Amino acid sequence: MKVMVVEDDIDLRETYQDVLEADGHKVLGVASAVTALTKLPIFVPDVILLDMQIKGGTGEVVLLFMRKNHKLEDTRVYIVSGFPERAKYAAEHWATDGWLAKPVSLATLRAIVRGDPVPEQDK
Repeated sequence: MKVMVVEDDIDLRETYQDVLEADGHKVLGVASAVTALTKLPIFVPDVILLDMQIKGGTGEVVLLFMRKNHKLEDTRVYIVSGFPERAKYAAEHWATDGWLAKPVSLATLRAIVRGDPVPEQDK
């Protein structure tokens, strides 16, 4: 599975990337909206974990770009945010596949990427 992690917190980005790569996924971590916009049409991820407050723009800019690019129409999108109410609103407004409040457990991260239900202890 190809996963893009859009997260400007380097520790979180590297943790997510390391865990998912150890599970056999091809992961591209980016720190800004600008980099995400540049890499999305080339990398074409199966799943994107998207922080909404990122450098060089917002998660909304990334979502708008994705909605206009047919190559990305099958990409599953999960909003990951330290602001649960904002994440929930954005997930509903943009009709994403879901949202996760930080900190995200590694079990939940793995489940989301695999397309499995969120583990009961993380609901």
